[in-house]
Amino acid sequence: MKLAKHEGFFLSWAVDASRGSGRHEIWVSEHSPIAFRFSGGKAPQLNPTWIKALLAISYTPRGLVVLPESEATKWAQRNPLLAA
Repeated sequence: MKLAKHEGFFLSWAVDASRGSGRHEIWVSEHSPIAFRFSGGKAPQLNPTWIKALLAISYTPRGLVVLPESEATKWAQRNPLLAA
């Protein structure tokens, strides 16, 4: 959605303690090359609540933070108007 509107955003994710802790952040824009890699030949099933929560989070000042589905679902339950 954001890329379709020509809006850039930060994408960040936590780094495991075994790899030094902290987090990584990258700027994603319509000019950023993006590649996806899927295992197996079956199309992945995407959780609509997870996608909506991630989209809403991408509009926050921090940008898109990669969250597991369970955390994004909890976030959506706490912020029902934003994740609608």
